Order: sequence, then structure tokens, then C-alpha cells
Amino acid sequence: MFIMRNIVIISWLWIGFNFYSFSQVNVSFDSDCMKYNSAIISKAMIETFGEDSIKKLLDNNIQIVFISSVDSLGHILDIIKINSRQKLENNFVNMIENYLVINEVRFFICYQQDASDINKCKVIDYERKQFKKSHSRLIGSIAFPGELMNLYEYEKEKAKVQNICLSKYDYLLLQMNKYLR
Repeated sequence: MFIMRNIVIISWLWIGFNFYSFSQVNVSFDSDCMKYNSAIISKAMIETFGEDSIKKLLDNNIQIVFISSVDSLGHILDIIKINSRQKLENNFVNMIENYLVINEVRFFICYQQDASDINKCKVIDYERKQFKKSHSRLIGSIAFPGELMNLYEYEKEKAKVQNICLSKYDYLLLQMNKYLR
């Protein structure tokens, strides 16, 4: 009797969890959604590869775009493809993918549109239906450093007038802090 009751409770919890996870969809309509994703991946890369490696990437103007499979909550299931002008080390994908999975890092599924163009409720319902069908979704809105560095040259010149040397890495950290508050 005790074992049967526990099995029933566990079954109900499992069903409830599956229903809950598909009812939650990590969709963002914010115009800065891609910047949030860039800040998230930048933080993950700094913690995975260290400050010196990231400084080298920034100094060489390396852009990296990740095409990834995510679940409904935005957790990375796997990295499908990485696009970059520079050849990356063989273990780069494995290291960053492991970090993202182990730390349950969540990204947003970005929808950028005019408020009048798309009904947000319809988009969220659509995403829920998609996740019920396939349990994952491909997103390509994850980029390092992405749009975070767009105003770097302007901000560097502004800082120079005040006798401040603003490095690319320091500016990246400022941008990350802005979006990861």
C-alpha cells in the first residue's frame, strides 16, 4: 500500500512537472533581447575560458554566433553550429556546451517586432505548441560579443577626453553588467 501510494505520487509529480515545463516558455519581446543573450554567453565564456582568452578574442575582433537547441525554459540542450571568422580550438564547443548545460544557463527566444505587428499571446501559444511537438527549438540569437560592442569606439573616445583608457574588455564588462543586473 505504501509503495503504491508513493508510485502514484511520483507519477503525478512527473506529469505535473512535464506540464509545467511546457507551460513555461522563455520568450522575450524586448528590443534588447539579443543583447541579453550576448551578455549571458559572454559571462559564460569568461567563466569557461578566462579573462585572457576573451581579451584576445575582443582584440582580434572575433565574432562568434551560436546556433543552439534549447528547451522551453531556454536551457541549452546542445550547440548545433558555431560560426566564426577565426578557427576555434577543437574542444571549444565541448567546453562551452558543458558549462552551459551543467550550470543550467537560460537564454531567451527572441521576438523583435512592433507591438502592433504580433499578438504576444499568440506567439507564446505558438511556442508552447512547438515545444509540445518537439521538446526543443533552434535559436540563433546567441552571439559573442554580439551587439554589446556596437558603441565601443564612441565610448572609448568619450573616455579618452576624460583621460580614461577604456579597453574592449572593460567595456564588455560594463555592457554585461548593464544587461545582467
